[in-house]
Amino acid sequence: MVGKLVDRLFNYTQIPYSGSITGRSKSAQKVEKNEEHGKDFSKILNEKIQQEGSIKFSSHAMERIKKRNIIITQKDMKNIEKAVEQAEKKGVNEALFVGSKFSLIISVKNKTVITAIDEKSMKNNIFTNIDSAVIL
Repeated sequence: MVGKLVDRLFNYTQIPYSGSITGRSKSAQKVEKNEEHGKDFSKILNEKIQQEGSIKFSSHAMERIKKRNIIITQKDMKNIEKAVEQAEKKGVNEALFVGSKFSLIISVKNKTVITAIDEKSMKNNIFTNIDSAVIL
């Protein structure tokens, strides 16, 4: 008898659901996933940049940026993106992009930063396997 009463009280139509049943939005799940895996800011930033289809950073470049304490602002990124677009129009393959505080070697064809150099490391250095230099 109790079973029938419960069935009547909770009689509802079941609707098929193909999503997750965690009670959290997908963005909240992503944040939690990032925190769970202990990703640092630079990795999260790199993933976000890659999702937006702009300049990507190789893992080597990300290591150099972190190790050399290079700070790349949003303004810097916009300047880099514009410079890469201009270089692409000129047929550049790989170039040294020289900024005031840092320089980057970028594969223009792949839109990927290969490595990053801080101001101190720029002195007495020879850059090979590039076909152009761009002043930011």
